[in-house]
Amino acid sequence: MAEKYGFRKAITALIDKDTEQIITGAEKGLSENGLFTIDASTSKGVISGAITGLAPTQTKVYGSDAVVDIIAQGTGAVSLTLAANDIPMQILGKLSGMDYDATTGAYKLGKDSKPPFSVVDLVSTDGDKHPIHFALYKGKFGPEEVSLNTNQDQVNRATDSVTFSAVNRNSDGFVYAMYVEDETHKEEDILKDIFKGYAAVPAAPASN
Repeated sequence: MAEKYGFRKAITALIDKDTEQIITGAEKGLSENGLFTIDASTSKGVISGAITGLAPTQTKVYGSDAVVDIIAQGTGAVSLTLAANDIPMQILGKLSGMDYDATTGAYKLGKDSKPPFSVVDLVSTDGDKHPIHFALYKGKFGPEEVSLNTNQDQVNRATDSVTFSAVNRNSDGFVYAMYVEDETHKEEDILKDIFKGYAAVPAAPASN
C-alpha cells in the first residue's frame, strides 16, 4: 500500500438500499448532488479515520502432521471509525436515521429509528502528493455516542466520532476499494465509481 500523509477530508452520501444509487436533493439527501464533504470548511476538519476488519478469518488446514493449506476468502467484519471536529447536526441526524421534530428542533432516536444505507470515501495523500481514496461502498452509520466532561483550567472540548458498519454492495459484491488520483484517473471519474449516480453540480446544504 502507498505511503499516506495526513487526512484531507471524508465524503459521504445516502444511497437507496436497492438500487445503490446516491440520494440527491437537499431534502432527502445530504445536498443537491447528494454528497457531503466533511472538511475544514464544513466541519472544522476531519481528525481521524480508521478502517478495520478488511482481513478475512484464516483457517489452517492440516494434513500429514503439517499445515497444508490456509482457507481465507472475502473480508472480516469491515467497519470505520470516523472522527471530526464539528459535523453539522442535520448531517449526523440524517446519517444515523434520527427523526427531526420541526416543532422543537430536536433530533430524536427511538424504537422505530432506522439508519439509511450510505457510502463513504476517505481522502489522504501519497508520497507523490496524489490524493488517495479509501472507499466503503455500502453500510450504515450508527448514532454518535455522547461523552461530556467539565471544564477545568482549560476548556474541555468534545469532538464528533461515528462508526460505520460496512456490507458488500449488491451490484458487484465489493465492500472496499482504494483509488489513486493521477493524470489518467481523475477525481470526477473516481467519485462516479464510488458514488453511483453522482453528477458534478454545486452542492447546497441539506435541509432538516
